[in-house]
Amino acid sequence: MSSQAVLNSWKEIAEYVGRGVRTLQRWEQFYSFPVHRPAGNHKSAVFAVPTEVDEWLRTRPMHVQNENNRNAGANEELQSELATLKTLVKDLTTRMERAEHELQAFKVPQAAATTTRRKSDGEVAEAKPLRTSAA
Repeated sequence: MSSQAVLNSWKEIAEYVGRGVRTLQRWEQFYSFPVHRPAGNHKSAVFAVPTEVDEWLRTRPMHVQNENNRNAGANEELQSELATLKTLVKDLTTRMERAEHELQAFKVPQAAATTTRRKSDGEVAEAKPLRTSAA
């Protein structure tokens, strides 16, 4: 990284770090990325000191720009989406198994309600359902 004295905008900071402006703004919000605001207002202009940024990056290896893996953000997003999809598939599989079990439980009483009788020649024919006595 360069030996610039002060980085005077989100764009300069993003170029210095090798990430996008929105990424740095998220890092500021969630991970205390070291930016300063002259007016103290949370929406005012920002500046950063390169040595502070370098130290912050050094202590957070998960955020260090890896030249061999410029798609780390996309990879993380895909991993997250994959985990979500796996959860959905697991949930749907559980629901499907439950529905199949309920269907089998529904079929068993109906099968038990019919009886079979043997014809004289050995064929099996389905008999009419058994009548229940009226109370």
